[in-house]
Amino acid sequence: MKKIFTLIAGLLLASGSVFAQDYDWKNIVTNGDMEGEQDPEWSSFWCHDWRAEMEGEDNLPGGQVRDASGQFQGYAEIVVDPSDPNNHCARVVIRSDAEAQEAGNRVENNGNLASWDCQFFIYGTEEIPEGKLIRVTLRVKGEKAGSFETQAHQEPGNYGHYQLFGNKDYTTEWQTITLGPTKVTANHVTGDGNDHFQTVAFNLSTKTDGNIIYIDDVVMEIADPEPPKELEGWYNLIKSGGVVGEEIFKFTYDLARIHGHSEPYFTVSGYQNDGNGTVPCPIVNDPIDGQPAYSLTTTVATEWADTTINIDGNNKSPVPYFLRKVQEGEDSLEILKGYTTQLFIGTNHIFTEGEKYHFSMKMRATQETSASAQIHYSPGDYKHWQMLEGSIKPNEEWQTYEYEGEITSDQNGGTTIAFNLNEWNFDAPENDVPITYYFRDIEFSCNSAEVKDPDIILADENVIWQTPAKGGDADPGLDMKVDLTNALTALGVESVEKLMDGTIKAIFANEKGNESFVESGSDYYIDGKGYYTEDVAINISYDEDKTEGNEVTFTIYNTGVDVDAASVIPTKILFTVTESSAPADFKKRTWGYLLNVSLYGSEEAYQQALGVEDLKPAAKTAGAIFDLSGRRVAAPAKGLYIQDGKKIIFK
Repeated sequence: MKKIFTLIAGLLLASGSVFAQDYDWKNIVTNGDMEGEQDPEWSSFWCHDWRAEMEGEDNLPGGQVRDASGQFQGYAEIVVDPSDPNNHCARVVIRSDAEAQEAGNRVENNGNLASWDCQFFIYGTEEIPEGKLIRVTLRVKGEKAGSFETQAHQEPGNYGHYQLFGNKDYTTEWQTITLGPTKVTANHVTGDGNDHFQTVAFNLSTKTDGNIIYIDDVVMEIADPEPPKELEGWYNLIKSGGVVGEEIFKFTYDLARIHGHSEPYFTVSGYQNDGNGTVPCPIVNDPIDGQPAYSLTTTVATEWADTTINIDGNNKSPVPYFLRKVQEGEDSLEILKGYTTQLFIGTNHIFTEGEKYHFSMKMRATQETSASAQIHYSPGDYKHWQMLEGSIKPNEEWQTYEYEGEITSDQNGGTTIAFNLNEWNFDAPENDVPITYYFRDIEFSCNSAEVKDPDIILADENVIWQTPAKGGDADPGLDMKVDLTNALTALGVESVEKLMDGTIKAIFANEKGNESFVESGSDYYIDGKGYYTEDVAINISYDEDKTEGNEVTFTIYNTGVDVDAASVIPTKILFTVTESSAPADFKKRTWGYLLNVSLYGSEEAYQQALGVEDLKPAAKTAGAIFDLSGRRVAAPAKGLYIQDGKKIIFK
């Protein structure tokens, strides 16, 4: 028996990004795909970088200059994509700290190379006033992995505010990154006394070793927001907050940052941290009542310095330091601060100014102490120093801390509450002792009327499939497999059968050109670019009879979409389940797991994407068996594998 549903294939947002609400978005950049002739008097893409002198530089249009320090301030350099000779993109050379020091014009911040030593700018074609929504979508990659900060500027280089979307990481492969949407607040439009800004600035010098970064397919959009909705009830965005007994996996958002451990990379429940010490928060049995609770122990100083520093307006002496492992073989001696040990309560929901929220949590500690709460863009990506009003002073008894309020302009755009647990409340080294905190029954709720599909996604994974060439009604289809074990675990579903009986949603482009989720089950049709039409489609059907354990088969049919060897059509499948135990005052209590599917247009491209393009019969590999990630397998279990360049199934 087959259960059929049709997915919409189109140009969609990247993994982990937020899908748009149904706003009328207006793109305010020109030549975002970096193709065609660039206007000699106008560009939406500028750089402040240290490129070598160019021919004709003495007569540059559009206010481009090279300043007295030698920094070039002008249009971004457009080049041929090194990985695709048919594509153009922006290229920015980021110099290293050593190069900056050798040149004698190092831009500094607190003695370090400033992140704005090299910048890329998106210069909009119109002003962006307070109250507008803004979002940016772009493709980016680097010759080395890196990160960037985002700021609001009036014009390129005319600084407005140091925060806009927070910080984002990029890799060495092209990836689509979506920033926002976020609401423009009074903080963003304060530069030079203006009432608007017009530029998003990317600070690229966040590391000291230099890099080359490529940027393409830039869209910067603005829209008028809806006013905050009336409260319909609270929706707890933390799935595991009230059921502390379940194991925390990598797809939960209850995270902890713990510095100062003896090993540079330690693990909890088998999951490696991010190198900064951010890991899934451990669960222990509370020694008082024996019941499960999240638990963290603060870091203590490894040495004290006989000096004085000012912290929050107070002079402190002596000063405690701790040894933090930056990476293997490299230690960093740092001042012990409140955020040395943190608990993050994070969500996928982007809170906007004026939106209501409710937070509650039970907490205790091994001695009387204090903690503070911040709001972050994401765990570890700081937004504002205060989130919850009032003091947090736990002691040895369980206490419930509860807060209800509205998001301020300073908190706008945040998703995560960060508790600083290493507050420096002692005056002498002998009082510096480790304090263990315990947490349970966590609720971080938004108005249920504000919940969107991306808010409920607990985890996602990338899936590589192949789509057949257009075959009309004669198309026999291609069988593609996916292991849904992670989906079952994340959603707490017992079996694939129950998961597939839930609600399955597809992604589509609605009448306003925005991407939305819609329940599958009837036919949807799209053209090769993913726009809605009534006469062509890529169909994906689930075949229940081909299910083996947690591995399911989807048959892909192409009845009318032209694809070729270079085609890669991304689409998304959202599996959702509703908790039967949801509290009565919740309008809904649904959780989702997302598959980010890339449909490749040829067998060769599909094999290359799987990393098995070189697995042809040869002296060393003939007869060898590889998994779909290209790793050699000595004793394959049930599933799909590659042998001598061909797919085989072990049963």
